[in-house]
Amino acid sequence: MKILNFGSLNIDKTYNIKNFVKSGETVMALKYREFCGGKGLNQSIALARAGAEIYHAGIEDGNPEYILEKLSDRYPDAEIVLTLGEKGSCYQGTAGTFYQPAYRIKTVDTTAAGDTFCGYFIQTYSQGQKPEEALKRAAKASAIAVSRQGASPSIPLAEEVAAYLNK
Repeated sequence: MKILNFGSLNIDKTYNIKNFVKSGETVMALKYREFCGGKGLNQSIALARAGAEIYHAGIEDGNPEYILEKLSDRYPDAEIVLTLGEKGSCYQGTAGTFYQPAYRIKTVDTTAAGDTFCGYFIQTYSQGQKPEEALKRAAKASAIAVSRQGASPSIPLAEEVAAYLNK
């Protein structure tokens, strides 16, 4: 069974200290480390390590290059897609690394932008399209979604996205 997990990605910053900090006190960390993390990513890693065929779709909130580098180092065969909000999106996998800028449109409501992107990217890519084509279609679908009010009502039909792609 294939599993798709939609969840967060972030950078966990950990500091080792000798004692808990007291109010008004500044302490020096004994050690500082950064890890890829986030509740969604951690769940996907647990599923993968348990033997599941897992696909992860998530939104990261920091440095996308850092996330891509760290995940690629740890999971060299993984296909990674990151949504970057108004900055667009990126894909890294066996086909290479591709960035897709967000389409500029009058924004009304961004609630379903990421969900719309993920749904359209996965559907397009799973039909055998190249990652860059899936990124483009997903970005156009998200552009339509943010131009409308509400979450689920804003998600466009495939025909609407096709018409927008042909503009």
